Amino acid sequence: MDSLERHADILHNIRTGVRYHMRRHAFFERWHRLTGLSSLIFSSAAVAVFIAPHTKYATWLAALIAIIQAIDLMFETQKRASLHADLRRRYVSLEPTLAASQELAETEYAEAKNSIALIELDEPPIKETLIALAQNDAATVSGYTEEDNPDTFTPLNWFQAHFPNLCP
Repeated sequence: MDSLERHADILHNIRTGVRYHMRRHAFFERWHRLTGLSSLIFSSAAVAVFIAPHTKYATWLAALIAIIQAIDLMFETQKRASLHADLRRRYVSLEPTLAASQELAETEYAEAKNSIALIELDEPPIKETLIALAQNDAATVSGYTEEDNPDTFTPLNWFQAHFPNLCP
């Protein structure tokens, strides 16, 4: 592997990591906000129903609120969002060192690989579909096109492309 290929390899790994953790952070942040919003809406509806003669509906709405909050607490969405934001920041901090040149000596390559490995130690298990999407994004940002470099891109179906956080 020559110095240009080493540079491209590290840059691709960093850009993939940034995009992967950006998407995971956004997913958990949205989930947490949706949980809070639905709790607010359903608790308001439950109070309104308590005032009205339909207390059976209030019981169901209160149960729904409890279930939604339990799911949010059980999956620790806020904590996971913070973790992925931190991991994304750590990947982003590696990119400026590569911006200075287009080449990478073997020692610099080894140092960069080591820095990436240290970040990966703190990562939760990777979602394969999401990593494929992040790699596709990183390839696009690096100037590759699917038509010119089909081997660089992983084909994803519609569901995988639009809901990668729900896929394995």
